[in-house]
Amino acid sequence: MAVLFCDKCFEQGISGTTAIQTTPEKYAMFAQAEKFFLQARATQVSGTSPTLTVAIEHSNDGVTWTTKATPISAVALSAGAINGTTGSDLGTAVVGGAKVRLSISLAGTTPSAFVEIWLTGRSND
Repeated sequence: MAVLFCDKCFEQGISGTTAIQTTPEKYAMFAQAEKFFLQARATQVSGTSPTLTVAIEHSNDGVTWTTKATPISAVALSAGAINGTTGSDLGTAVVGGAKVRLSISLAGTTPSAFVEIWLTGRSND
């Protein structure tokens, strides 16, 4: 398996439960990969029972997105701690779109956190 990229693709504060996506300039690079490894870190956490979810989505037109995998799903976050988690997509569902992005969301009551995500993409070769 060849490493195609290793990228710190997200670094910002999130407040509330609305999903935030990685930026469009990353879509084509992410679409080159068939397998993904994610590492996420959440700090400055607040709210009641906050959780973090990161989904991999793909699209051809950049408007209609479909979830490929959810390698980080509702991971509990603790206030006052450095919360680290990892997830992977082993490529069992083929990327069907020319564009790939991450969709990052928090859940819980008034959740808030500063989130950083690193994404590594690999080929099947």
